[in-house]
Amino acid sequence: MTKKLTLDEYTQKIQCIVPDITQYRREDYQKSYAEYCKLNGRRTPDAIKVDLIRNPYFVENSNVRGCFSQFWLILSDLNKYLLKEIPNPRFFRNGSGMYTRDNALIVPRVISAAGLECAEYYLVNWVMDDSVSTWEDDFLLTPSFLKDDDEMLSFKDILGRECLDVEIIERNLRRELELRHFREKNINRFMQDLRRKICMSEIIDNTDMSSENMSVIFNNGTVRVAPLYDFDFCMGNEAVVNRHFKIKGQQGLLAVLDYYKDDKELVKWLEERILTINMNQIVSVKESTQNRGLVCKEARYVYKDFWEQQIDTIRKFLIKIQEPSTENKELE
Repeated sequence: MTKKLTLDEYTQKIQCIVPDITQYRREDYQKSYAEYCKLNGRRTPDAIKVDLIRNPYFVENSNVRGCFSQFWLILSDLNKYLLKEIPNPRFFRNGSGMYTRDNALIVPRVISAAGLECAEYYLVNWVMDDSVSTWEDDFLLTPSFLKDDDEMLSFKDILGRECLDVEIIERNLRRELELRHFREKNINRFMQDLRRKICMSEIIDNTDMSSENMSVIFNNGTVRVAPLYDFDFCMGNEAVVNRHFKIKGQQGLLAVLDYYKDDKELVKWLEERILTINMNQIVSVKESTQNRGLVCKEARYVYKDFWEQQIDTIRKFLIKIQEPSTENKELE
């Protein structure tokens, strides 16, 4: 655990990032510092709540209300932001009640098992008091995965518009890297990781995909595809507007797989990493800590059924591309 800051050190750190320090009184910093001290002594992720907003607001479809934090920060570096999520109920088409928190637990495990980078998610239980009533709820926190001097640009930033057409994305990203004078070897390594992450997005059925949900990170002459993030609507949990990557007007997992069928490295990755993922093991992890938690029994069945369908689709695709073409059969 990082050494606890003094009140003055804490105040100085906060004043470096708040846009207008004149709107806050010393009592505001003292209150926030008291909460920081409480969290610093708990076995939770290295995160603090900076409670500087005095106007309460309501969250739709949630019983959580009151004074919310303006910033979530990492104790080891208070200039690093954390994304903030509130696990509102989500529902599958079959009527099984699911939660954002279940996806936040399961999807990162699946992505990591596939050998890819993804954002980390932690559960933090927090009690909020607005001087009238008290509410307690779980928060999903995502530590910033950016390093010093990282410049992160979303696909939308680079393309200049919303676009999920894989051909356009690949062509423009390659052009961007060439303009930045990256070597062909580095570009090819980047493109290989990009293709895997595009496929992974379709494998987990990310129906909230957009050009802002995938990014590129530049840092002093290096480039990498950002870790995958934002898993609210995955694994059968559909967004209101279903978004997928597109290939020549087609979209979804099969379209993407067919587009990459001649990529031997990608096919090898599917065979060695995706087909070997043990979903039963992933959803049945017994370890439950204060910042993790167990997935309910009902959710396990839904995730396993969904994964079996995806794996079946991938297996059929692999069998298809390994079969001799009709022309070759005729020649034989």
